[in-house]
Amino acid sequence: MTGKEKPVTARAQKKRGINVRQMRLLRFAIRSLGLEDNYYDILLRCAGVSSSKQLDIGGFRAVMAYLERQGFKAHSSKLKAQSKYKGYLDEWAKLGHRPGMATAAQLARIEADWDSLEWFWNKNGEGKRSAALRGFLKNRFGRSDLRMLTFADAHKAIEALKAIVRRHEAAKKQ
Repeated sequence: MTGKEKPVTARAQKKRGINVRQMRLLRFAIRSLGLEDNYYDILLRCAGVSSSKQLDIGGFRAVMAYLERQGFKAHSSKLKAQSKYKGYLDEWAKLGHRPGMATAAQLARIEADWDSLEWFWNKNGEGKRSAALRGFLKNRFGRSDLRMLTFADAHKAIEALKAIVRRHEAAKKQ
């Protein structure tokens, strides 16, 4: 800090909103609890805002307190350990950073979500999980291996798997 700059006070921080690390923590907590569909409702209910860009430090603390009551533990030094995809993530993390390609977290999520959809891919009782996943990827994205998905394709695959679950749940209710 140079002599001309003033230290950031709590009041100035409140006016500025939350910082990037706090934003990432909030997004991670929401994802790890599986509350993505309720994200905006949580912001509105806990902090009275419709977007995380409007959050001040008090609102951030209120939202995080709610998420901790839901089971999120922010005190861990490795937040990745809180993820329900942890077992899958360890395997995919070995790939390292690949610009433009799917991240380890995306690949872990696709694989974990695919495993949870056994009713979808194991209709005939054959149990060929990896063959069914390759077929799904080939039909939807023209790639037969998870490692070959781009970042955008991985995002689309995650959304497609969510849509499959939503359609299945809607059909069960009828």
